[in-house]
Amino acid sequence: SSCVKGEDDYIDDFVTIHRKLGVEHFIFWAREFDSMKSRFAGQDDITIINFPEPRRHVESYLECARSFQGFSKWTAFIDIDQVLFPVNKIDIKEVMKEFDQDLIGQVQFNWETFGSNGHLTKTEGNTYQRFTKRALSTEPMSIHGQSLCDLTKVIPNRLSDDPHRQMIMPQFISVDENFRSLGKTPFINPPSQNKMFIPHYYVRSAEEWKHKISKGRCDTGEFIDMGYFNDVDRIANAVEDTRIKKKKKKYCA
Repeated sequence: SSCVKGEDDYIDDFVTIHRKLGVEHFIFWAREFDSMKSRFAGQDDITIINFPEPRRHVESYLECARSFQGFSKWTAFIDIDQVLFPVNKIDIKEVMKEFDQDLIGQVQFNWETFGSNGHLTKTEGNTYQRFTKRALSTEPMSIHGQSLCDLTKVIPNRLSDDPHRQMIMPQFISVDENFRSLGKTPFINPPSQNKMFIPHYYVRSAEEWKHKISKGRCDTGEFIDMGYFNDVDRIANAVEDTRIKKKKKKYCA
């Protein structure tokens, strides 16, 4: 489930790589409904829902919990600049099998935040080819993550106070990849990225960042300045990590 605005240059690659990684259906909450509907016409594994502004990120997630309970075992809540990346598996479903337990309502996976690779302008190629440098896994930003939920265990009438996790019924628990109970926190600390993690292509190039911030934040509607690009990019090019690039090339050629 993803809230989408101004992602024409990226959304096709997002769909392609996630299909290869085992995603069976996509739910897009579209700011530009008509163009999205036309773009994915006839693709039965994609549902497009009109979701105009100023409605916020977490509202789409609550609507998803209400409308799609029982639609699938697990529903991921991620953005188009993110990927569900199974480390030692080909299929996300293989990773999630071990979390298919009655008590577990949500699994939260840590980010790995990728930087600009020194690019000032948008270059040829897809996101996963162009950006291969990331922050250290121990950077404070890595305690953020995204969730996969069993929607039958999500509270269907309670808006989450954070887009990085959903509100689970009190008889169930949220865990990290090591089955550590997380309580109600959206943070996964210390971070662990051994089974699956979320590559987060947060800034891309400086040119692409300018386009991104012109849209406003999906979770608050606020606008971020260029200084935040510099703050993130300063630490987000520390490690060369080509795992996503290689998997994209191998399975999505």
